[in-house]
Amino acid sequence: MDTQDDLEIYSETPFRARLLLALDRVLLAVFRNPKAANVWDLGAVLFGVLIVSRQARIYIGNSLFSTVLMIILPIFTIGWVFVFLLLSPFVLSQIHGKPIFGKLGGDPRKAFFAYLKLADALNIELRPEDLEKVKLYNQLNKLVIEETLKLRYRENRYERLEKERKQPSSALVEETFDPDDPNFNASWSRLWNDTIMRVGTENLIYKDFLAEENVAARMVPIKLQVTTLLVSPFVKLFQLVMIFLMVIYLNNGTELITVIQVGAALSFVMSLILFINQSTQISEIPLMFSMDGMDEKLKQSFRDVVEKLNSLKLTIRPKRFSATKRYMSLVRDYFLTSTLAPAMIYNVLLVLLWVGLILLTGTLWSPTNKSNLISWYSHFSLGLVLLVPALAVAYWLTVFVLQHIKTILAPLIVSLLVAVLPFAIEYLFTGHIDLGHIRHIIVAAVLGASALLATNIASIVKKDLEK
Repeated sequence: MDTQDDLEIYSETPFRARLLLALDRVLLAVFRNPKAANVWDLGAVLFGVLIVSRQARIYIGNSLFSTVLMIILPIFTIGWVFVFLLLSPFVLSQIHGKPIFGKLGGDPRKAFFAYLKLADALNIELRPEDLEKVKLYNQLNKLVIEETLKLRYRENRYERLEKERKQPSSALVEETFDPDDPNFNASWSRLWNDTIMRVGTENLIYKDFLAEENVAARMVPIKLQVTTLLVSPFVKLFQLVMIFLMVIYLNNGTELITVIQVGAALSFVMSLILFINQSTQISEIPLMFSMDGMDEKLKQSFRDVVEKLNSLKLTIRPKRFSATKRYMSLVRDYFLTSTLAPAMIYNVLLVLLWVGLILLTGTLWSPTNKSNLISWYSHFSLGLVLLVPALAVAYWLTVFVLQHIKTILAPLIVSLLVAVLPFAIEYLFTGHIDLGHIRHIIVAAVLGASALLATNIASIVKKDLEK
């Protein structure tokens, strides 16, 4: 490999990409390590119980009551988690959609179409030797997907025909049934080529997504999965902070504007993590193949090939990486509907159940405090419910601003110049500044900035809607 090739490669993996990779590893180790995750979850539950039950404990003022709450609320939470795990297949199907290929399986519909749309919005250039690695990986990936769906098609067909065969009125089916029907491969080939491979979006179908040279098919799922792992813990953390501030506000310990400012700041941090992870190039993409969830029959067939491929520890380094303007809009909306909103709703439901349990226990323990408890916790519950749309809107707006930062900053800078320039000229020629004109100039600059900003935002939104 000559030196010029090396220089060309590494010139496209800047310091910020390496810094981001190191930051991601730290955050994943802190928040997603199994032991660390358990500690964070336990701490979040205990902290949440403390702040949510605080007002009831103050009203009743009984140490035994406080102890009872600190015992029953965590126990209730454990039960809630087990119930949710039982319901999770149904809940996840409602959030992410059913398998794209129905009874044959496949990715959830929302994830499937997100992968295709995002892959279509990416432009990745590789060196020839890296492209060969991608082709090797994609060939195996496509083969495993086809064989998995083919096996499920055979089993699905077999089960249906077997059920018909056992019915008394299906003698003809019994006579012609053969699980090794020689026409099976032809039937599967038609389904694979004419139906499955043609499923897709307006610009990209599954056949093109699985093409050997399509590195985006490998890159998109990695970027989404890593970013989801990084963002998910922050949703819980930020909601806890907002609930804590809401409790302080309801007790007249802070101003509403402070709560709003902190909420906006937290949304900005979360959006920034998402934006940076999705807008910065991945310097190295590992080509590791996972057999998790693969049918046991197929594992036996592919084990040797997969182990040999993984033993090579193949990685690729994109020479150039770019995305269309709609890429971040797709990422923003996907995370909002598939990760952020469901996580926030789940947490709010849990806290509302805590509130119900606190009210029930509190009113039974001290009936004289019933009206106080209901009054305070009704306001708290209203704020809790409003927290979901508020954080969702704040997230959407902050990503929108980050995505169009240049367009939005331009009128603000122009307006600042309009406000400051007259004073600078006046000082240059006269040696002093007439402060009496400041208010009029500032008002004019703000009005001008607002008009320009509104026009630019309207233009951006119009373009996004037309895409």
